[in-house]
Amino acid sequence: MTKIKPQVIIRKKDRIDYIIDGLCRYYDVTKDELTRKTGHGEKCMRKRYAIKILRDDADCSLKDIMYAYNNKDEANIWFIYQRITEDMSYDKAVNAEYHNILNFLGI
Repeated sequence: MTKIKPQVIIRKKDRIDYIIDGLCRYYDVTKDELTRKTGHGEKCMRKRYAIKILRDDADCSLKDIMYAYNNKDEANIWFIYQRITEDMSYDKAVNAEYHNILNFLGI
């Protein structure tokens, strides 16, 4: 994996694009694969990590994330965010993966 160089990104839309593009490179998937509705498993975790990073590290609102994911349900985004936050509180592997992604993105 090629690490993305850290950048100072001012506009929120640019921050969202930077993070989603970086996660696509990290997981070697397309933007459509990362943002489409998923069931469970690894694909679902990718989406959870993206939402957590967008919310906590890019200072995006739930509405910003909702639009980035073409999701019409703000409550669903909030549920996903709460779920990954809870998982990180007790699962060291999930927490480690999250920090690996942040390092990769240069955040």
